[in-house]
Amino acid sequence: MLPSRQDVARGRLFLTGYEARAFTRPRRSPSGSVRESCTLPSRAQSAGDARRLTARMCASAHVSEDARDRAVLLTSELVTNALIHSTGDQRLTVTTRSGGVRVEVGDDSTVLPVLRGQDDQANGGRGVQLLERCASTWGWRLTSRGKCVWFDITWT
Repeated sequence: MLPSRQDVARGRLFLTGYEARAFTRPRRSPSGSVRESCTLPSRAQSAGDARRLTARMCASAHVSEDARDRAVLLTSELVTNALIHSTGDQRLTVTTRSGGVRVEVGDDSTVLPVLRGQDDQANGGRGVQLLERCASTWGWRLTSRGKCVWFDITWT
C-alpha cells in the first residue's frame, strides 16, 4: 500500500505496509540532534515497525553497529512491554545526536517498570535487566496519558 499525497502531506509514516501515524517529521534542532516521533497502533507488528524506525534513524546518524543493535533490541523490548501492559496506542520518539541516541516509548499505563530478581524459569520479566545491562542510562516519567520509559545509548 502506497501512501496517498494527503497522507504524505499530513506527515504520516509508512513502514512495511503498516501505518504508524506520525506526529512529526524528522526535525533537526540547532544543536544538530534529529528527532522523529510516531504513534504505533496496539498490535504485534508495531514492535517490528519500531525496530525499523530506530534502525533507520541510527543508520542516518552513522551510529556504530553495536550501538544500533542495542538501541533496536531495547526499542523492541519497550514497545513489546507497552503492548503487553497497556491498552492503547504507543508513542515512540527516537532522537539522534552527536555521541548518542535516545529512545522514548509512551503508553497509557501508570504501572512503572521494576527491576526483578533473576528467575531462569520465568517466561518474562527480563526487560529492565536488559535496560540495566545494555543502555548507558534509562528511566521513566509519568505523563498526562500514562508513562514514558526512555533509554540513552552514548559513545565517544
